[in-house]
Amino acid sequence: MVHTAVPMPDTIQTLIRAKRTLRLLSDCNAALIRSANESELLDKICRLIVDVGGYRLVWIGYARQNAQKQVDPVAQFGFGPDYIKHLNVSWADTERGQGPTGRAIRTGQTQIVRDILRDPQFTPWRANAMVHGLFSEITLPLKENDWSFGSLNIYAQEPDAFDQEEILLLEELAGNLAYGISVLRLRQEHHQALRERGKQERLCHAVVEQSVDGIAIARLDGTVLIANPAFCRMTGYVTEELRQRTLWDLVPPDTQPVLLPLAAQNKSGMRELDVVRKDHSRFPAEWRAYPITLLDGQTEERAMLGVIVDITQRKQDEVEKNTLRQQALQNAHLATVGVMAAGIVHEVNNPNNVILFNSNLLAKAWKDVVIILDEYYRAHGDFSLGGLPFTEMRHTLPTLIDGVAEHSARIKNIINNMQYIARKEQWAVAERVDLIQVLRSVAELLKNQIGQRTPLFIMTLPDTVPPVWGNRQQLEQVFVNIILNALQSLAGENEAILVTLKAEPEWDKLLVTVSDEGSGIAADHLQRLTEPFFSTKLAEGGSGLGLFISSRIIENHGGELSFASQLGAGTTVSIRLLAMEEEAAPHLSPV
Repeated sequence: MVHTAVPMPDTIQTLIRAKRTLRLLSDCNAALIRSANESELLDKICRLIVDVGGYRLVWIGYARQNAQKQVDPVAQFGFGPDYIKHLNVSWADTERGQGPTGRAIRTGQTQIVRDILRDPQFTPWRANAMVHGLFSEITLPLKENDWSFGSLNIYAQEPDAFDQEEILLLEELAGNLAYGISVLRLRQEHHQALRERGKQERLCHAVVEQSVDGIAIARLDGTVLIANPAFCRMTGYVTEELRQRTLWDLVPPDTQPVLLPLAAQNKSGMRELDVVRKDHSRFPAEWRAYPITLLDGQTEERAMLGVIVDITQRKQDEVEKNTLRQQALQNAHLATVGVMAAGIVHEVNNPNNVILFNSNLLAKAWKDVVIILDEYYRAHGDFSLGGLPFTEMRHTLPTLIDGVAEHSARIKNIINNMQYIARKEQWAVAERVDLIQVLRSVAELLKNQIGQRTPLFIMTLPDTVPPVWGNRQQLEQVFVNIILNALQSLAGENEAILVTLKAEPEWDKLLVTVSDEGSGIAADHLQRLTEPFFSTKLAEGGSGLGLFISSRIIENHGGELSFASQLGAGTTVSIRLLAMEEEAAPHLSPV
């Protein structure tokens, strides 16, 4: 006969508990896998602990990081929900932090209350626990790395309900639960990050697509990858056409070296360069470049974000502002000239009129006197007159008198010019003028100054040119002023001045150029040469009115005055005048 041993009641109870706890652990692991979010996981775990584990009550609490260090219940299940409402548990080192929950969170170790009725540290919650039939408890910390962020609290309806094997299995369950919470949180953070990233990408896409500035992404070799509508609209290309080009194709060849270093050095920068459209037209733009990194899976590629801003309007506004500023400045200067001209006319014009009148009178008197002197010469021979022999003086004195009259007339014309500047009166431009004669007259007038400065004064004139309608005296004044400026720029005797005159039949114009091998003019001064009172020779007594008056005279004649110069390489002044028909003179506006 075979005898079978009958297990003792305690042993049977232990096996039942172990089997039940193992099933609980398995079901909880399944819940960890299938739960979609943290709240769902906590609810499932609490239900399984009561329904499968056979415990009376369970709740999960999270440790708050506030001054009171409260523990907030976030999930619960079982008998006694009112018990949870009145817990008021803390994880601080205070009376309500000395219970199993507070100690588990502070120490990171499992806490067991084997008999709630007799454990002194459970005093604050004992009465409430007795009401709900809770006689023992195990509290398991929920940890992430070495930090306890909460606790799993399980209650049994009998004292000393947790044996060692059961404790180990519940600790494993708590560890798996903490890990599952961390995974779900990471997943939630990842999904939130993806949503935020998607939101930001949509926002960025909208900003780029709706931007009025042209935006493109290009590789460091300039190859265009993508471009927004504004970029396409500005350049005249569609996106597919841009992908077959580089950013360098969109700037003039001579400015490519300015843009290329931005990509080569992989740094941010800004340049003002023209953009060349598909139809080869251009517009001024502000180019901005920013280094970026393109990510394709695990591959990174350095690239460039390019932005072009159309600054056409800004450039036009700057020109307009500068023009208005210059006009205001000129108006102020001209007002000063008006006051000054009134004084000059009063102080200089009157005595100059006397000189001009007396020189004409002397010329007439000489014609009468020379008859008497000729008779005396025939009767007595040569004699001294003003320290010179009469035979020499007879020819010299008329020339001297004519010279006084001519230069007095020139002074009068200069004074009149200043009056016209101030009053904007009408110039008298109504005669046919032969520029060959004008230039020869000016060369003769400046013969002494030319001889003192250079032996290399070369004037190349054709035999004939069409006449121009204008004022001979004013045109002589222009060429005198320009040639004197050229002479004053020469630094050595071997530096030359070349004056040429030629016709431009295709434009119905005559071109006079005065080129010197002098010191040249700085680039920032070229645009200001015709401003009133601007002079590069103020220290030498220049008034700053010569080229201003000359430009007004040429403008009044319907012509053009331009300058080309480089420091150390001389200057060329070009004057273009209309070759007019002889039938009628044009009406020209005041200076």
